[in-house]
Amino acid sequence: MSEFYAAGRSDLYGALMRHGGTRRWAGELGLPYRRQQGGRRPGVGPYKWTYQRLRSELEEFIGDRPDWPSSVEFREAGHAGLYTAVLKHGGVDRCAAALGLRLP
Repeated sequence: MSEFYAAGRSDLYGALMRHGGTRRWAGELGLPYRRQQGGRRPGVGPYKWTYQRLRSELEEFIGDRPDWPSSVEFREAGHAGLYTAVLKHGGVDRCAAALGLRLP
């Protein structure tokens, strides 16, 4: 993920995650897949992204705005993990619709 952000291609990473994730695309492209080392293991301990936690943190971050923030806005606000959780919980379309937000 960090390589995509460093290259200014968070949009590409988001699309990749919305359409099957890194494991799928590594296989499609004939590349070796290795789970990124370090960091927290997803779904373990207090960092587990339940639907309730996701919705609560989205509501807090988005506040009263009527439209869905861009991936850059998530990242610049320090919420890259929240954005990744959105992608893993049905994607931007589903989460925006659940919160009644317009997509840009």
